[in-house]
Parts: sequence; structure tokens; C-alpha cells
Amino acid sequence: MANLSPKFTTREVHMVFILFGCFVCEFMARALKHVVQQPRPLETCESLGVCASPGFPSSHTQLMFFLTATRVSMLLRLFEQKQVHTIFLGLFESVTILFLAAAVAWSRVYLGYHTLGQVLAAAAIGSMLGMAWIWLTARLGGTFSNVSTSPFGHWMNLKNSWGMADVLYMEYVMHCSTTKAMPAASKSKPGE
Repeated sequence: MANLSPKFTTREVHMVFILFGCFVCEFMARALKHVVQQPRPLETCESLGVCASPGFPSSHTQLMFFLTATRVSMLLRLFEQKQVHTIFLGLFESVTILFLAAAVAWSRVYLGYHTLGQVLAAAAIGSMLGMAWIWLTARLGGTFSNVSTSPFGHWMNLKNSWGMADVLYMEYVMHCSTTKAMPAASKSKPGE
């Protein structure tokens, strides 16, 4: 199982920081619910059994728009490359992510858990928090390098590609150079 881990995860330091941002976003939603104490829609809260919990903001919507804002902000970096396929894929991914976030927001209103105002406010809060988090992530880029090259970073096999223009190309170049440097005996497949 440990052998599969490097194949299915990138272990990017900035992605761990964004995951931490998801927890901060959820904490903020819960804190706002506790402070504002705005009730859920009266028409549906009793049948759903959620009248006791406050409805502002929708934490589902806030988290989805946080993730949307962080991912779209990261994709904007790809536009700097001005490569047609990169721009097309970035636009496609951005529209898809925004559609999914809007679907979650719509479902919260449709199912009667929140009012339209609660969902719109959550979308705005999540988007602003996501953009602020990416701004902070960009400012901490040098720190990510320090973490990935630390003894802990080596032990966890962390890497830092934040700010790298074309990560896939760099990974390809590193793979090719590693493959060329390997002795012929180690290139054979197990069991041959």
C-alpha cells in the first residue's frame, strides 16, 4: 500500500495549506452561524428537523465557493503561459467548477435548508475567503520551499511546485533525466 501512495498523490505543500484553508472556512461558517443566529426557512425547517440550527451562512455553499475561488485563482496562473490548450483547459475547468458550486448552492435552497439570501451571502463569503487564501498562499511560496526541503519535508516526500509555470513539463523532464540515469538492470520489470 505504501508503494501506491507516491503514484496517487502529489504531496504538494501548497495543497496542504489549501486543505487547512478549508478547515478555516468551515470554522468561519460555524462562527458566523453562532454569532448571527439567523433562522432557516420556516416553511421547511420543521419537516427537515433543522429548526434548532441557524441557517446563515450555508456552510456547504461557502466551502464550495471557497474551493472554486482557490482553484480558479490558481488556474489564472496558467493563463500567463498563453498556450491555447492550457487556456482552453483552464476555462473548461473553471466553468465546470463554478457550475458545480452553483449546483450545490441551488440544492441548498431547493431542498429548503437555506434561503436564497443565506446562500448568496455564503457564496460571496466563500469566494472572498478563497481569493484571500490564494493571495496568502502566494505570499508564503518561499516558506513552502523551506518546508519541502526540511528534514520533515524529505521524510514526508513533500514537494513545492508553487509558482512553477509548467509543472507537467517539469515533471516530464525530471522523469526523463531519472530514467536515463538508471542502470539497465534496474529498468527491467519485476518478474522478468
